[in-house]
This record gives sequence, C-alpha cells and structure tokens, in this order.
Amino acid sequence: MNQLTRKRLGVLVAGITVVAGSVVLLAKVKTGASKPVTKAKPAAKATSKPGGATEVTPDKVAQIVRERFGVPENIKLTVDPLQESASPEFLETSVTSDDGKDKKTSPVCVSKDAHYLVLGNVFKLSAPGSNEEIIKDARQMFKMPDAIGITAGRPEPSDLPGFDKVKLTASNGGSQDFFLTRDRRTLILGQLLNLRFDPRIITTANQPSVGPAHAPVTIVEFADMECPSCARMQQFIENDLIPNPKYRGKVRIIFKDFPLGPSHPWGTTGAVASECGYEIDPAKFLTYRSTIFLHQNDVDAVQTDTSKVRDLLLGYGQQVGLDRTKLAACMDSQASLPRVEAGRKEGDRLTVQSTPTFFINGRIMVGIVPPEDFYKAVDEALKAAEPAKPARPSRRTKS
Repeated sequence: MNQLTRKRLGVLVAGITVVAGSVVLLAKVKTGASKPVTKAKPAAKATSKPGGATEVTPDKVAQIVRERFGVPENIKLTVDPLQESASPEFLETSVTSDDGKDKKTSPVCVSKDAHYLVLGNVFKLSAPGSNEEIIKDARQMFKMPDAIGITAGRPEPSDLPGFDKVKLTASNGGSQDFFLTRDRRTLILGQLLNLRFDPRIITTANQPSVGPAHAPVTIVEFADMECPSCARMQQFIENDLIPNPKYRGKVRIIFKDFPLGPSHPWGTTGAVASECGYEIDPAKFLTYRSTIFLHQNDVDAVQTDTSKVRDLLLGYGQQVGLDRTKLAACMDSQASLPRVEAGRKEGDRLTVQSTPTFFINGRIMVGIVPPEDFYKAVDEALKAAEPAKPARPSRRTKS
C-alpha cells in the first residue's frame, strides 16, 4: 500500500499493494484529508430495501472498507453516524482506524443506494462542470498552496456508469483523474469504488487458467508479478488450493495481470513474459508464473538494468521448458502486451485498487487472505451454486 493511501485510510495494511499513483496529484504536495469545519448536519436516515432491510449503515460501511482494502481483523474500524453530504446522492461519514498504537480518521462518502464508495469527499457545484469551482474545491480539500497552479481538463466518459472523469493537473507535474456525476453537478475528490458489478463483465474465455471451464466456482485473480503479497498467495494457490481433493473439478482459477505502474519497475515486463509463456505453451504457464514469483528478489536486485531483467525472465522460462528463442521473440516484440493491457483495463472497470485482488464467483477478497477465510469463501460459493433441491410432495393422510 503506498504511503498516501495509508495516510488517507489511516492504517498500515499488510498484504496489499495499492495501484501506483492512485492519487498522484496529491502525492506531490502536503495533503489534508478533511474538509473545513462546518455546522453539524442531522444524521441521515439510511436507505432501505423493500421489506425493511437496511442498505447503508455504519456497520455496512466498515465492512465495505475492510473488504475492499483488505484491512486485517486486528485493526478496529469505527464509523461515525451517516450524515447528509453536500450532494443529495451521497451520505458522508468518517472512518477511524485503531491498530492499538495509533488512531487515524479519514472522510468517506457512500451513495444512498450503496452502489458507490468514495474514499474522500463530494462537493456540489453551483454551475455544472465549472472548472473554477472544481479547482477551488480541489485546492481547498488538498491544501495546495497558491504557488502550485491547477488546471482542469474537459470532462470525458468514464468506465463507471453515471460518472464522467475530469483530469486535474498541477504545475509541479502531478495529475489525477477525478469524477463528476453525469449531470456535472457533483464533484468527487478521492477514490471512487463501484460496489456492485456484474461478474459477467469479466472475460473468462482464452485466459490463463487452471480447472474445468464449467466449474461451479470461478476464481479470478488480478496480480502484479512484482507484488510480494501476490507471490505469497501464488504459493497458497499452487501448493494448497489446486491440489486439494475437495475442490477437484469444482474450481477454476483464472489469472489476470494487473501491473501497478512506475512503483514496480519490472512489473509490466514480468506480466508480458508471463503472458508470453501462456501463448507459447499454456501447459507451462502456471509453473513459469510461479517461478517468476519465487525469484522476485533476484529480479528486484537488477531491476534498473532491463537487459539483466530480460535475461533472468528468459532463464526462468527455459528452466520450466519454454523455448527460449520463442520467448525472447515474444518479449522483445511485446506480442502479449495487449493481453496485459486488457487485464489492466478490466481491473480498472472493476475498480480494483490493489493486488492481489480475487473475485470468487463475484465476491471480492483483497490482499493476503488467511487460508481458512479463502476456503470458507470457496465453500460458500460452492453451496450457493448447488441446484435447488425439488420439494418433496406432501403425503396425503387417509380420512
């Protein structure tokens, strides 16, 4: 997890690597997470589903934050009562984390239908899409000095339904996409997470995978080849989950590459090599991928020398039986890069924030998941996938 997200979420979370540059604009300056103090707002009434089931509650917000950012159970999360925000579509609150040594508080907003979560704040614009107001709100929220200029680009459609994106660029070189509601009247400054998605949008055909295509449970992993937590989960997947006889023929695991960018210098190169291995010989893909993970430290040691990184990745491929000449040609031409980019874009649409991220029949799990929790999630997915048993006909009693 990068330092900025640690500050915004207020916790040091083991087992997660957050998307590099997730708030690049802010990383360049001294940031502040809170809005100016205002008069207390009345507590909001939680939206309810038909039948009275509460949709948005403090406990629900805490659960979402814990799941989406992989916050360990030993870190206590406390969520303040939900209040009306500046936008009629969102409620706002504060999340306080306590690791036993330090307490930190971060602003969080959630849409009233629990469809979206904002790690940050929302602002109401008096004029739709006003660049002047957008820049003013950004400067105020992030406490950016007047000496740093900010420009706002033209709003463009985003991958999130109902939202456009607008790029803010600072004169010191930082830039970041933020969001506007489609009517351009609500500005979202922070990370915007889609809490609902249709698992069918995940591409499963012609993907590196293990297990039968029609297995009742499909696990999709988004990982970065340079991510240490991904390496640890790879060991669990290959050495524990896949060989487990309980799940033989019942689970399919699909591997997606999600390189995290500049913070991981050889992450994209490793992803290209991994995907090249799949294109050359799918049967050797898993072993090659695991071998790269096992030698992360060796590659890290030469990460500034691209030729040495290339030689190591080629050597690992040759070690598992891949044709070195074919692998070199694929890596040098970056023939598999479109596959890597497709995985990254798909992860963005799913608002993947960190690696590793798993979708187990659509249920999200993040970071280094304890084996017992992972198995529990798989078991629950298997149970949910079981066909409903037909009702037994009632016996007629003799009169």
